[in-house]
Amino acid sequence: MPDKFNLESEYYDPTLEKSLLAAIAKKPDLFYELIDLLDLEIIGNQENRNLYSQIETAAKDEKPMPRIDGEPTENPREAAEELINLYQKRLMAKVMENGMKQLGENRPAGEILTTTQEELNRVQQAILELKAGECFSLDQLFPNVLEEAKKKKEMKDQKKAIGLPTGIIKVDKLLGELQPGIHLLAAEPGAGKTTFALQVAIKAVETGYPALFISFEESLETLALKAVCQRLNLNGGNFILKNYREGKGNIEELERAQKEINLNKLFFLEGNSRLKVPTVKAKALQIIKKHRVEKILIVIDYLQRWSAIQTPEDENRREYRHIVGDLVSELRELANRLSSPVLIISSQNRLKQGEASLISFKESGDIEYSADTAIFLIHEDKKDGVESRAVLLDIKKNRFGDIGKVEMIFKPAKSIFKEK
Repeated sequence: MPDKFNLESEYYDPTLEKSLLAAIAKKPDLFYELIDLLDLEIIGNQENRNLYSQIETAAKDEKPMPRIDGEPTENPREAAEELINLYQKRLMAKVMENGMKQLGENRPAGEILTTTQEELNRVQQAILELKAGECFSLDQLFPNVLEEAKKKKEMKDQKKAIGLPTGIIKVDKLLGELQPGIHLLAAEPGAGKTTFALQVAIKAVETGYPALFISFEESLETLALKAVCQRLNLNGGNFILKNYREGKGNIEELERAQKEINLNKLFFLEGNSRLKVPTVKAKALQIIKKHRVEKILIVIDYLQRWSAIQTPEDENRREYRHIVGDLVSELRELANRLSSPVLIISSQNRLKQGEASLISFKESGDIEYSADTAIFLIHEDKKDGVESRAVLLDIKKNRFGDIGKVEMIFKPAKSIFKEK
């Protein structure tokens, strides 16, 4: 009976592995010359893995290298790069084989897609980790730096958005708009975090870019109604969300007004325990390609709720703060991959709730270190009228510019924030 075909096995080259190891054993200095490319994971053959471990130990301890039979490769760097290429193909082959297996088991298409997306994300992470040890000189990095600077200047000259505007002029001046990266938005319960984030999403859509709002709190229907009322009220309307929730609103007027606005690039996704970052990434890429744009605003409402319903894969339950920290790390990779801003709504600990303090994140995996900006909405005691509240928007961390405060007015009934 013939052996069962294994796609992964097609991407091993024990001969090339041994020739590289033989070259290093013959010329020990090569180990440190190729250190950015070498890793035990790229060696597939078990005998060669044992030899690599011996070489690594000998190099670090400055001991004689093991003797290796075989012809040393004439181009060690090229050999190492090819072994990395084969390792990456093995990872992808494993994902493909698993997908074919699930198809054979007649699993639902959605389940197969979700699993495949998660596995591909892990492959991408493994590849990134392999590259993480690479060391570059300033001369090697500078051409990319220069290219990025030129790109941003061209965008500015063509009046294209470098970041995505929030719609609050002073906030955009401080932040340089919402640049690609992680932006934390924190406040005490009921302070208007969801309302503010939704208003920012609407502004992104008005600018011509899509927004994906992921909610673990409010229903998608409620958010859709709030978005329409908010958009109309920002233009001077008087559409009170509470009235429509209680059956008191003018339906005909709302329907007529809704047709006059364009929010077709505003998308909502319901959060649940099965939602993973790879799924969010897939949805975002789908939207980006559909609308032929280069970026998207992603809003998470809210971080701690998503973290609380995550089920750890390992049997030993991880600490909650580690789950939060891991989730933020995945979201940072997502922001980098999509070159887009991710606005994350966060709760605060009880000790510093309602204060503009980075310490208020301390029970949530030190997420303030991962964030590019940290924005707080602080309710002031004074009221500007019966239906308005004075709110201080306080930017306590900003990798893209200055920190500072912006005085604002929050009108809960109309679900809008305005600069004072």
